Amino acid sequence: MDRTRRQTNGFTLIEVLVVVAIIALLISILLPSLSAARDETKNTACKARLNQVGLAMRYCFDTYKAYPLWDDGNVSQHMRDSGWVMATWIDVLYANRFLKELTVGDCPKDLKPDNLMISRGAEWGFKHPSGEWGVDYSYGISVPCASWGWKVSGSGFRIDRYQSSIVLAADGWWDWLHGFGVPGLPKRLATYMYWGGTTVGYRHGSGRMPSANVLFLDNNVRSVRLNLGDYYPNDKNQLRGLRTSDKFFWRSGEHTLIGWASNANTLDINGNPYPTTNNNYPEGSGSVMDSYPDQLDPGWWSQHDKTTGLCRWPGAVKIRKGWRK
Repeated sequence: MDRTRRQTNGFTLIEVLVVVAIIALLISILLPSLSAARDETKNTACKARLNQVGLAMRYCFDTYKAYPLWDDGNVSQHMRDSGWVMATWIDVLYANRFLKELTVGDCPKDLKPDNLMISRGAEWGFKHPSGEWGVDYSYGISVPCASWGWKVSGSGFRIDRYQSSIVLAADGWWDWLHGFGVPGLPKRLATYMYWGGTTVGYRHGSGRMPSANVLFLDNNVRSVRLNLGDYYPNDKNQLRGLRTSDKFFWRSGEHTLIGWASNANTLDINGNPYPTTNNNYPEGSGSVMDSYPDQLDPGWWSQHDKTTGLCRWPGAVKIRKGWRK
């Protein structure tokens, strides 16, 4: 009688469990790396799109000696067919044929819209084309640059110098940007502390050190990081997050919460009085804007023609917004 043991091809339970444990370990090691790689790919694509926007802005300025205004919020609520979806400066670049595709205005990391954009949109009554509260596109334009801020008396703002440091546009949680400050980020409330704050969109980077891609006047695009553990020395409830010596909207060393009618316009990055008397925030209005080109104003494109009853926007813009006319 053959007493040799029969060989089997199966695995024991212990062997299977060991293999499963090894696979789980490999997944836990590789997933963060794969996620980081995907995020970096999106970050690179975002920078490339901002660079295209920068080229379009350069063509725009060469043609009109001005940059486009941010949106048509002053007239869009009268456009009942729009569902309160605003047109923005990205649409202006496209309508003037400085930008070839509207999708250049979309950051791959944007949730379309992000939560803080929803917060402001819900409070102000404007909608993203998706039907959610918010505003279209992923990027905001600098208010001083968009509104002929260099013509505002008593501001000291200039665009003929420090072009590698002056912000032109950036990842945005709205279509216009006053400064780098995001006091509403910890609270998830866009208008917290100042109605015009929390507009730069720090949607890249890590949870503790988020970042935004920023387009400067020299057409260079850089990532700007926000330290969520950094608060103003004289106000431990106000997030500072960064320094503004080499990156700013108005002037070097500015407070992060500068903007129209902001109490921070006279302060520096440390919360101390800014050493100048030129403290008028450079947002053009009134007579400063009298000769501003109509073709760069989203409101002009949104006005209905008295003869045809149609707005002036190209078809692609109207389709994206969901407008019927």
